[in-house]
Amino acid sequence: MPIVVSQVGNRYMIIAGERRYRASRLAGRKTIPAVVKKYSEREIREVSRIENLQREDLNPIEAANAMKKLMDEYSLTQEELSARIGKSRSTVANTLRLLTLSPVVIDFVGSGKLSAGHARALVSLSRPAQEKLARRIVAEGMSVRDVEKAVKRLLSPDSEKKKKKPSFSVELKDMIDRMQRVFGTKVTAVGNDNKGRIYMDYFTRDDLDRIVELLEILEKRDGISSAVPEEEN
Repeated sequence: MPIVVSQVGNRYMIIAGERRYRASRLAGRKTIPAVVKKYSEREIREVSRIENLQREDLNPIEAANAMKKLMDEYSLTQEELSARIGKSRSTVANTLRLLTLSPVVIDFVGSGKLSAGHARALVSLSRPAQEKLARRIVAEGMSVRDVEKAVKRLLSPDSEKKKKKPSFSVELKDMIDRMQRVFGTKVTAVGNDNKGRIYMDYFTRDDLDRIVELLEILEKRDGISSAVPEEEN
């Protein structure tokens, strides 16, 4: 890929590709392909900033600051910036969001303790919550997926509680399964081994008749009267 230069007097200024130029000099090359373009001073500054932004060794916070500086200095929208630097608008937006993080978290990202993926997952939390979870990430080596789950739990604690099923003993679970087999219908329970309720569903008249028939069999076996007691006058 050729470098881009602009003529200034009798000399040429490198606008884009300075690192490629330096690498070719170190390799002992005397020439390098170049494209000559005419730029105004403003355009030279803009192209140089874009070139700097596209360096591979920028950490996510440095990239976010460089993007914001370009947008502020040249009054660019996210769409215009994304077109200039060859990145999607969503990438630009997600990178800029890192600047809203707590200073503590920003320091962690800048020093390489947290990745951009970790940082993006923390953005939706309050700053104190960001810092607390960020320290936990560093201490425990949490993956981005683990952090996303932790953030979801922090933002929706009630929904997580609803997902938790009642804790039944093996014996109670076995009893519920046996009741479902015997009565041939859905049986559910709420509570625990010491106190709770058992619910039995019926979906048709046949279901109800079958349950009544089973009750009558049990009553006859145990000598329990099924007659409805008369009301006292």
